[in-house]
Amino acid sequence: LIDAVFKLHVKYRMAHQQINLQSILLDCFYNTKLADLQYSQAFQKWEPSVMCHNKLHFRAPETIMGKLHNPYKSDVWSLGICLYGMLTKGLPFVNCDGLNKFVQDQMQVGYIEKKINSLSQHKTGKDKFNKGP
Repeated sequence: LIDAVFKLHVKYRMAHQQINLQSILLDCFYNTKLADLQYSQAFQKWEPSVMCHNKLHFRAPETIMGKLHNPYKSDVWSLGICLYGMLTKGLPFVNCDGLNKFVQDQMQVGYIEKKINSLSQHKTGKDKFNKGP
């Protein structure tokens, strides 16, 4: 999956702009395929974008706020959300208290680590990020 995004970005110089769990397919050998390329677009490395076609839970904070953003970096954000979802069977940011709280959670340093640590402690009884005696 990471290789597919890398190839799209580097070889074809295109940003996917809609990476989410529904755009990831598996073939009969469990190889991942990246689908839903209808919003993919070629960008120069330095060319910002205001467009974003992804689902809310997979969008980077700057895209939600309607700011200029680097579409390649936004793809990487979306990829990270997908990897988190595959690891935990859930999404890291849940829009239960409104859009402002949603973006605030996204911008909070350490938010993801806290959620993963909480999950790992629940499953193993150990703290994965604070390795102590």
